[in-house]
Amino acid sequence: MIELAKTSPLVIVLSQLDTRFFKGLAGEYEFVLKFRLQKEGEEDYIVRSHSNCLMSRAVNAEINLDPGRYHVLMKITAYRQRDVESTEEVVSRLAPTRREKLVQIGLSYDLAHAKGL
Repeated sequence: MIELAKTSPLVIVLSQLDTRFFKGLAGEYEFVLKFRLQKEGEEDYIVRSHSNCLMSRAVNAEINLDPGRYHVLMKITAYRQRDVESTEEVVSRLAPTRREKLVQIGLSYDLAHAKGL
C-alpha cells in the first residue's frame, strides 16, 4: 500500500535478478512481471505496467498521484522452458568436471538472492 499526503510524482518498479551471473542455476522457468496501481475503494486501475520484450527483467510506470491510499496489485507468471535443463540436471552434469566454475556460479547465485532480502 502507498499512502500520499499531497500530490506527488511516483515511480513504481518491479524487477527480478539478472540471471546472466548464475547461468544454469536460474532453473527452467521464465518469469513475467506485471502490476496495476489502484486507488483504495475504486474498482478500475489508474495505471498498469507495460511489457517490453527486449527488457524482461523489469517493468515500471511513472505517474503523478493525488493524495490518498493506493494499492499495487502484482502478477508474476511463470513459463516453463522445456528446452532448458533443470538446476538439478546442471549441477549433476557440471559437478564432476567443472567444480570450480559451479562453485563460482553458486556463490553469485547466493549473493544475488541475499541482496534481495
